[in-house]
Amino acid sequence: MRVVHPPKDGKYIVRKLSMTEHYRLMGFDDGEFNFGTQSYQQICKRAGNGWDVSLTSKILKKIFNQL
Repeated sequence: MRVVHPPKDGKYIVRKLSMTEHYRLMGFDDGEFNFGTQSYQQICKRAGNGWDVSLTSKILKKIFNQL
């Protein structure tokens, strides 16, 4: 995943997300995950293949509220 920052001196700045940023987008707090010896690609793939934790919790709350 790439992030595009606003133009600076007429040029856009494009960068990759860090491993920590990938997991923050999934709703995890810092320190809740252990990267171990996995590569950047493996970690980002694992984050991308998982369900969004905050979205899943919102769906489940709505389901249980209707019961």
